[in-house]
Amino acid sequence: MTKNILKYLLILFFGLIVSCDDGPPILPGLTKSQVVVKTSPEGATVIINGKSAEGITPVYIDKIEPGFYKIDVKKDTYLDTTFYLIFQRGRTDTLITELREDPAYWWKIWKTANGLPTGSIVDLTFDNSGSLWISTNGGGVAKLTNNTFQIFNSSNSGLPSNFIRQVFFDHVGNTWVATSLGIAKYDGASWTKFTTANTNIIDNFITSITQDKNNVLWFGTASGGLVSFDGVRFKVFTKRNSGIPSDYITSIVVDASNNKWIGTYGEGLVKFDDVNWEVFHQINSSLMNNYINHLYLDQQGMIWIASGTTVSPGTLSKYDGTNFRHYFNSSFLIINKITSAVDGTLWVGTSTGLYHFVNNNWITYSVQNSGLPNNSVTAITIDNEGNKWAGGSSGLAKYIGGK
Repeated sequence: MTKNILKYLLILFFGLIVSCDDGPPILPGLTKSQVVVKTSPEGATVIINGKSAEGITPVYIDKIEPGFYKIDVKKDTYLDTTFYLIFQRGRTDTLITELREDPAYWWKIWKTANGLPTGSIVDLTFDNSGSLWISTNGGGVAKLTNNTFQIFNSSNSGLPSNFIRQVFFDHVGNTWVATSLGIAKYDGASWTKFTTANTNIIDNFITSITQDKNNVLWFGTASGGLVSFDGVRFKVFTKRNSGIPSDYITSIVVDASNNKWIGTYGEGLVKFDDVNWEVFHQINSSLMNNYINHLYLDQQGMIWIASGTTVSPGTLSKYDGTNFRHYFNSSFLIINKITSAVDGTLWVGTSTGLYHFVNNNWITYSVQNSGLPNNSVTAITIDNEGNKWAGGSSGLAKYIGGK
């Protein structure tokens, strides 16, 4: 028995020191490994098996014995990241990771418990003084100034309804509100209502508001077509008296040439130059979805189109005046709202989270990886400091990152 053990040990010893055909003998510990640890953002501390490495990322660590290691990456305002790795002999590896933001630092949330009249948000917009106006579904309009809410509803103001689709500020500072029961104008002192009872508009459900280069206001309705208001009279455009293909208008934007771009729910995109109507449909163009939820005009004059329903695949499209380019086409996704930051990067609110398009890549923020209170983002805007504000069915979120 003892003789067999000695024989085994001798074989093992010689097996370790006898050279292979392609190199000299290698003993354990003589050939070590190296690793380069990089993080986005940089400046993180790296801890290997409980011992802090010198410097902050990007950091080069050498003389690592081959084996199994635990690597912790830590940075203030970011969540700790841990890796378990096996380092092989004589190799230099690179470890790259994108640090996850700590939601407690990067996100602030408002719900009914801390001031919102309701958690259901439809639209967000800032006025010239920096106050945020929040269009809610059932709670009226909430104005947020220095973390204090002022609530306008049908009980304490001239709003005809508490179901708000949009707040818009005209060129002279009046506030216009699109509600489910008509239009409200607020001049800072008094309210004026415009409904089917005192105007010739044919539908009180107002979906959208904008103003053109001639100071004419334009309103979209849910079943009464497109409406213009020059300050004196309302003019109604419907399928019966114009070239508009649908009476359900969801969104309106005005380009630099004063063309009106109109999104419809079911009949595609429409361009109106005050004389001619041009319709972009799945049948006569490469538009992929006729159900348009929102239009956005970017800094280069491109028209961005948010579309999709629960039964029609959601699509994000861009129209450059000649061609359509499509970015999403998924039955699991509804594109709700679009905006862009000062740097031109796109931010998109969808049924599955908030998307940021930067450097030709999409970064996704959701309940699972951020401070969003709900994955359904129905409103998005950006303030003068570059902070992102997102609203949905579960409250309001302010995100100070992504700049």
